[in-house]
Amino acid sequence: MLGRDHLLLSVATVSLVLAPLFTLYPNAMLVAIVGTAIGSLVPDADSPDAAIFHTRVGGIRGDLGTVVNSIGFLFPAFGYPTKYLIYKPSVMFYDRFVFTDVTIGEHHLGFLHSFLGLGTATVLTGLYLVLVLYVIGLFSLRYIGVFLLAYLVGALLHLLEDSCTRSGIEWNYPFRSWTVRGQLVTTSKFEDTVYQRSFLVVVGGVAVALFFLPSMEPQISPLVFGLVGICLGVLLWATFTRFVANCEVVRP
Repeated sequence: MLGRDHLLLSVATVSLVLAPLFTLYPNAMLVAIVGTAIGSLVPDADSPDAAIFHTRVGGIRGDLGTVVNSIGFLFPAFGYPTKYLIYKPSVMFYDRFVFTDVTIGEHHLGFLHSFLGLGTATVLTGLYLVLVLYVIGLFSLRYIGVFLLAYLVGALLHLLEDSCTRSGIEWNYPFRSWTVRGQLVTTSKFEDTVYQRSFLVVVGGVAVALFFLPSMEPQISPLVFGLVGICLGVLLWATFTRFVANCEVVRP
C-alpha cells in the first residue's frame, strides 16, 4: 500500500481505542497518535523513497492533510536513523553473527516487514529515544512507553495492510515458511484504492462515534468504550481481510 494508506488506516484503527480515552489522558493519547503515525510508516524505511523520509505525505489534502503534515518533520527524524542506525546494522549483525542457515539481506518487504525486524526496530528505537530525551531533558518513562507501544502497533498494522496486497508479507522472515497474501493492488488510481478508502471511512466513522459516546453515557467508564474499540477493530479488520481483500496463507 501507499504511505498515505498506511498512515490513515493505522491511525484510524488505533483511534478506535484512543478516542474514548482522550478526555482522561489527552497528552498520552496525543503521544500515542504520533507514535502510531510514525510506526505506520517505519517498515518502509527499507525502500529508497518511502514516505518516512519526507516531511509531507503525498495524497492527503485539505484540513486532514494540514493536520497530518503538521508532524511531518518527525518522519525523516525517525526514517533516516531507522535506515542507517537500525535497519542496515541489524541486517549485517544477524547475517554475520546470528544466522548460519538463512540470509536476511537488504530488500523491500523483507526484514522490516517481519516480527524479527519490528521487534528489533522497536527495542533499538526505544534505546535511542531514552538517550536523546535524557540528554535534552525531556525524559519521561511513561510517555516513552506509550510512544513505543503505539509505534509497534502502527508498524504491525502496516504489515497487516501489506498482507492485503498481492505481494503479501512473510511475517516470519527470514525463515519463509508461510506468506499472507491478498488481492488488493497497490497503485494511486482511485479504482485501485476504493476498498481502502471505503474501509477508512467506516473505521473513521466508528472512531468518531466512540469519541462522543463517553459524554453521552457518563455512567459507563471510558475504559469500557476503549475495550469495545479493540473488539470492533478486530472485527472490522477480520471482515476486511477475509471478505474484501480475500487474504490467504500461502505455503511454499
